[in-house]
Amino acid sequence: MSRKALLLFMAAAMLLSVNVAQASLAFYETGVTNSYATLPGGSNDPHYTLALEGASPPYSAAVVMSESSYWWQWPTPGDARWIYTADELNDPSARGNYVFRTTIDLTGYNPASAQISGLWTCDQYGYITLNGNGTGISLNNGDYTSMHPFSISSGFIAGVNTLEFHVTLPDGGDGLVVSDTKAVPLPPTALLMGSGLLGLGLLRFRKRA
Repeated sequence: MSRKALLLFMAAAMLLSVNVAQASLAFYETGVTNSYATLPGGSNDPHYTLALEGASPPYSAAVVMSESSYWWQWPTPGDARWIYTADELNDPSARGNYVFRTTIDLTGYNPASAQISGLWTCDQYGYITLNGNGTGISLNNGDYTSMHPFSISSGFIAGVNTLEFHVTLPDGGDGLVVSDTKAVPLPPTALLMGSGLLGLGLLRFRKRA
C-alpha cells in the first residue's frame, strides 16, 4: 500500500469512527427540551403525549408541572419534571386510566440489540408497555415516594417504537416522571459494515508490511 493510499485509508477510518461514536438513540426524560434542559411549569412536553386509555391518536401533549405543584411525597430528580394533564395538583377532569406515550426511532439501527433504561415513578400506580406488549414492569399504589429503575432489552422493532406508561389517576392529583434515561448507542448497519471492511483492509496492510 502506498503512503498516499495509507493516509486516505486512515482518514476514512477516523471519519467512520466519529460517525459510529455519534450514532445514538434519542430517549428523553419527562419535561425536557431536545437538548435535555428541564422545562418550566406549564410548558407542553415535546416528547410525551397523553390520553385516556383506549382513546385514538392524536394524543394531547403532556403538561410539565412546576415543583410548587408537587405533592410533598414526590421525588424531585434534577434532570426531569413530573408531567400531567395540567400544571396543578387537583384536576377533577383527569381522573381515570391514562397512557403517557413517547417514541424511540430505530430506523437504520439493529432492533435486536437495542436497550433502554432509566428511573420512573407515577402517582398512583401503573405499568410499562413497548409496542403494545407488556414488559413486566409495574408500580404499586404507594410506590410514588421514590424513583424505581427499569430496563428493556427486547421487543423492539425496526423503525419507530412506541413506549407507553399506563398510569391510573384516581383522584385528579397525580402524574408521571421519567429520569436518568439511557439508550445503548447502536451504529447503523451501513456503519458496521464499513467498520468491518476497514478492519479487513487494515489487516491486509499489516500482512503486507
